[in-house]
Amino acid sequence: MIKFFRGIFPAMLITLPIGSVYAFSIFSTDILNVIGCSFKEIQFAFSLSIFFLGMGAAFGGKLVEKNINKSAFIAAILFASGLLLTSFGIYIHNIWCIYLGYGCLCGIAQGIGYLTPVKTLLMWFPKHKGLATAISIISFGLGSGLCTILHSLIYPYVGIFGIFYVLAGIYFIMMICGGILIKKPYCKNNIINTQTTFSYKNIFKDKFFICSWLFMFLNISAGLSLIGSSANIFKELNVQANIVVILMLLAGIFNGGFRLVFAWISDCLNNRKTVWMYISVISVILMTISFIYPISLIVTIILINALYGGGFSTLPSILSEKYDLTCLSRMHGLVLSAWGIAGLIGNNISTLIYTISGSFLYVPFILMLMYIINIVIVYTLIKTTKEK
Repeated sequence: MIKFFRGIFPAMLITLPIGSVYAFSIFSTDILNVIGCSFKEIQFAFSLSIFFLGMGAAFGGKLVEKNINKSAFIAAILFASGLLLTSFGIYIHNIWCIYLGYGCLCGIAQGIGYLTPVKTLLMWFPKHKGLATAISIISFGLGSGLCTILHSLIYPYVGIFGIFYVLAGIYFIMMICGGILIKKPYCKNNIINTQTTFSYKNIFKDKFFICSWLFMFLNISAGLSLIGSSANIFKELNVQANIVVILMLLAGIFNGGFRLVFAWISDCLNNRKTVWMYISVISVILMTISFIYPISLIVTIILINALYGGGFSTLPSILSEKYDLTCLSRMHGLVLSAWGIAGLIGNNISTLIYTISGSFLYVPFILMLMYIINIVIVYTLIKTTKEK
């Protein structure tokens, strides 16, 4: 039970709130109507949030290594402050306050909070590292569901001006409680693998880091491009509106559920990195079929959600096989900087393709090329590194 109350439960308390970033669409229309700006300007707040998530993770790793309780408290303060500033920006009709609050402060908080429980869970469950870290990452994915439920319960009483104030209070309490409860297990030697030590100076000479970063960047960029344009693709394929709702729900379930599946698969493999090869090869096959037979895009979008989530859930355990636990959070954060950059680039790939071709059905062709590059990257990663 101590593993649950000191590891799993606090991890969920920390990551559920910050995962609400993916529920921004339920607020965007109301914010747009109040402020009077364009939809593209509102959506940029979400893109900024993802960018600063990656940057917060990249530069917050050292903080997490020093003190996980402190990093949880800082994440809670920044996240609540960002939501409060967002609400203030809506009240005064200022989009820049929303950019600073939801985009910058909430984004940095998400990056730090995302990293905080990962290493602790690895230490509590050393024999099931993939499944352990997947628990935290799934909680992040489920955060949008929690936010949707809270929105439906609270919004009718407080409206768009008050909803962010109430959510700030609820999320702050949850994250502070998580920060108080989370604790590393006692052991004489907390280091899993002493094969490699951390050095900022040599990071860009580290082929393992470079390949991991490139894999995550391409996988996230391609995934966001397809997932972000899924509604438009369904429209081009003349899918009925009520069916689209079901498909989007199914895609979300696959995104979250298959994080556990791929994490379990990685725990069963002699070389965890092989799971990234599976993800890349399956993605290429799906993109090829979809380009030839566009109707298959319906199934592809659902399955790409699963592969997209699988890349996230297996990253910490794969990194733990190369880097010792004393620097894992910093390495994890640096690789997740790919998430932030992909958040800005990936969302615009499908838009650019549509602008050039006039159809979203050409998106799979470009994504197929990106996934082929990933196969080469993962092959290089497997061949040039040895797992302990």
